[in-house]
Amino acid sequence: MVNHWATWCIPCVEEFPHLKALAALLPAGVPLVGLSWDLFDPRGDEDDIREHVENFGNGHHLTWPSQVLGAAVQPEAFFEALSLDFHQIPQTWVVDGAGRVVHRVDGVLRESDIPAVLAAVSAAGGTP
Repeated sequence: MVNHWATWCIPCVEEFPHLKALAALLPAGVPLVGLSWDLFDPRGDEDDIREHVENFGNGHHLTWPSQVLGAAVQPEAFFEALSLDFHQIPQTWVVDGAGRVVHRVDGVLRESDIPAVLAAVSAAGGTP
C-alpha cells in the first residue's frame, strides 16, 4: 500500500484517522508506506524537509514510514513516469507483488473506502 501525501496538504492530514484504521486492519506482511510530495512545493532545503516530514509523522502518531521524493524528481516527470492522470494528493494505492497499481483511492480515503481497499489487498495476494 502506498499513500501519497504532504505535510502542507490539509486533506492529507484529515484522512490520517482513516489511514490509521486501515493500517490496523492490513494483513501481516502488507506494508503501508507514505510517499511525501513535500519537495514538490519546497519550504526549505531537502534535509530540513525530510526531517520535517519525519517529525510531522511522529507528531501525528503515524505507524508507517514515509519516503520523501527527492528534489531531483520533477512533478511532471513523476506524473508521466507513473501514468498519473490524477495530479493531486492525497492518493492511496494498493500495489500487487508485480508492482502494478490494482486499486486506487484518488482524494481523501474515507471510512467507507476501507472495505474495498481491503478486498483489493486480498485479491492482490494479501490474506484477509
